[in-house]
Amino acid sequence: MKKIVIFTVFIGCIIFCTNCTDLPKPLTVTVFKIENGFGYSINRNDKILIKQAYIPTLQENKTFCTRSDAQKTADLVVDKLLNKKSPAITINELEMLQIDFKCLDLR
Repeated sequence: MKKIVIFTVFIGCIIFCTNCTDLPKPLTVTVFKIENGFGYSINRNDKILIKQAYIPTLQENKTFCTRSDAQKTADLVVDKLLNKKSPAITINELEMLQIDFKCLDLR
């Protein structure tokens, strides 16, 4: 009986490890320079899932003021996707991330 259990566990490990290569790659973020600011894309397996050239939820097409602001927003979107939530961003969330809107008036 003990040999059967060990053999079953061994076969299970082989099957699991064989399927490890089929697991999806993690989401990656790329922050890019655009116009007078920054945007971001979220990718999986070298395919763009989301490309956000402008700050989401704003009425006008305004780019992120800093690379850091774009990164923080993209990280929130990735977190939402990984938790099976809508990737939509609200003004309140942008304010909680302390996204800089002051530089927008200078453009």
